[in-house]
Amino acid sequence: PGKLLMVSVANKQRGFTLVELVTVIVLLGIVALASTQFISQGMNIFVDTSRRDSLQQEGRFVVERITREVRNALPGSVRTSGDCLEFIPVVAGSGHIDTISGGSIASFRAANFSFPNCASGSNCDFSGQGYRVAVYTVDSASVYPLAPPQIADLDSISAVASGVRVVTLDAAAPGHLFARESPQRRFYLIKDRVSFCAVDGALTRYSSYTSAGSLQPSPPTGGNASLLSESIRVIDSGVSPAVAITVFDFTAGTLQRAGAVHMNLHFLNAKASDEWVRFSQEVLMRHAP
Repeated sequence: PGKLLMVSVANKQRGFTLVELVTVIVLLGIVALASTQFISQGMNIFVDTSRRDSLQQEGRFVVERITREVRNALPGSVRTSGDCLEFIPVVAGSGHIDTISGGSIASFRAANFSFPNCASGSNCDFSGQGYRVAVYTVDSASVYPLAPPQIADLDSISAVASGVRVVTLDAAAPGHLFARESPQRRFYLIKDRVSFCAVDGALTRYSSYTSAGSLQPSPPTGGNASLLSESIRVIDSGVSPAVAITVFDFTAGTLQRAGAVHMNLHFLNAKASDEWVRFSQEVLMRHAP
């Protein structure tokens, strides 16, 4: 009696064996490798999709940009040379009230129209700014160079009076003799010509350039040059055999239909030699002579 019996129980602890540890490491490696490949494939799909989408967006931008500008071209001003398209955008237009052919004139009355930097309540001086009046330009011969009988320098535009504005031609000249006038009595106000030229790896927009004579510059020199695309190609190597591309083609208008510009634009991503995006678009002229 009075004795205390103490019993010690030893907890038996077990660790991982080397075989178990190696097995776990191998299994974790397999899972990690599978996960990495899955993530890598997902990233590659995302990168490829983004690249293709970017190329398509670039092509759509170029097509839309050229389409919007070409639709506003002066009748008769569209022409092509090599892989260059040239035209003169219309700044404004209206109908003339006075007869403007058959004799030398210094001014004429026109139905009210809007003009950049010339409010309807203002008399506006445009002397020496390069604006011109174009009347019944039916083909490139009646447009280029920019001093044929159907094109005259603009001097000024009067304020609106009773819905009429007076268009005054170059005041330094005694008057201008238009060879003919539009059957619909239309006239257009124009300024600079514009060109889009393509070479492998560069589609460029040119503006504010000058060129002597009637020959089309391809490409123009001087003025402003804006790069629109570095993915454009003028030879399609995505087909066998490779073919040269006619980037721009123009069909002149007739009495039954408007003139049309056909664009054949092929784009290639420089990072993927087999990824092509091809656009074929026909643009009808909005203005009639």
